[in-house]
Amino acid sequence: MKIISGTFFVSTIISISAPLQAATIGELNTFDAGSAAIAAEVNGNFESVKKSVNDNATRIASLEGAKPGTGPQGQAGVKGPAGPAGTNGVDFMPVGAKSGDILFWNGSKWKLSPVPAKTTMPLSLTLLDGVPTWTAQGQGLSMYKIGDNGPAGGKVFYITDGGLHGLEAATTNQSDSTTWGCLNVDLPGANGTKVGTGGPNTGDVLASCGDAGIAAKIAGNFWLNGYQDWYLPSQMELSLLFQQKNKVGRFSAGFYWSSTESDKEHAWYQNFSNGNQAYNFKDKKGAVRAIRSF
Repeated sequence: MKIISGTFFVSTIISISAPLQAATIGELNTFDAGSAAIAAEVNGNFESVKKSVNDNATRIASLEGAKPGTGPQGQAGVKGPAGPAGTNGVDFMPVGAKSGDILFWNGSKWKLSPVPAKTTMPLSLTLLDGVPTWTAQGQGLSMYKIGDNGPAGGKVFYITDGGLHGLEAATTNQSDSTTWGCLNVDLPGANGTKVGTGGPNTGDVLASCGDAGIAAKIAGNFWLNGYQDWYLPSQMELSLLFQQKNKVGRFSAGFYWSSTESDKEHAWYQNFSNGNQAYNFKDKKGAVRAIRSF
C-alpha cells in the first residue's frame, strides 16, 4: 500500500507468512514540524507492527518444525512371584557301578559299558559300533570262538579280528510275543541292514517311537552282568544269529523281529524254523533276542 502525506510517501509491502522486511522510505522531501511528528509516529507504528508480525512468523515456524519428544521413563512394575521349584536331578550312575565303568549316550538313553572284571593286561578304550569298550592290550588278549561265553555272559555267534571282537547274544528270549511298534509311522533312521547297524536302528526306534512294550525297547532295556548296551539285531545280524542258533540255544520255533524297518507298515523278521527272512506288519507279534557287540 502507499501512504502519501504532503510532500513525503512511504512505500512498503507487508507479508504475514514471512518475517517482515524493513520498510523503505521512498522519498522524503520537506517536512514541517507537524509533518515530521506525523512521519515519526507512522514509522513508530510501522516498526511495532513489523515486530509483532515477525514474532508471530517465528512462532509459526517453530511450531511447524517441532517434533514430539519422548516422555520420562515410568517406574518399574511390581516383581512377580517366584516360579515353581524344578525337579531333582537324576543320578546317572546305576547302583553297583565300579571304577572304570563308562556311562554313554546311545542316541536315546544313557547306557553303562562296564570295565572287564579281571585282567592283568593294560586296557585301552575303543569305540565298537558306537559303544565305548575297554579292550585289553598286548599278550593275554581274550580271543573268542563261536559258542564261547562272551564278555557280558552271552553266547558268541559272530567274530572278527580273529576273535578279538564280535557279537554275543543273550541266552534266553527277552520276549516270546510282542509287536515291532509304530505301525504307519516311517522311521527312516531304522533301516540299516548290515552288521553294525542294529544298535543305531534300535536307538532310532527308542528315540522316535513312543509305543510301550515293543521289541526294540525290550531289547534296549535288557541288562546282564552289569552290561546294558544290548540292542535288537539288524536284518543281517539276525541272519548270523540264526546260523548259530544251536550254539546259542533256547530259541522258539516262531519268528524273531529284527530292528530293520521295511516301510511305515512293515519290519523285517526271521523265521527260526526254516530260516526264511521276510517283512511283516509291525503290529504282528514275534519273539525278541537281544545282542551286543564286543
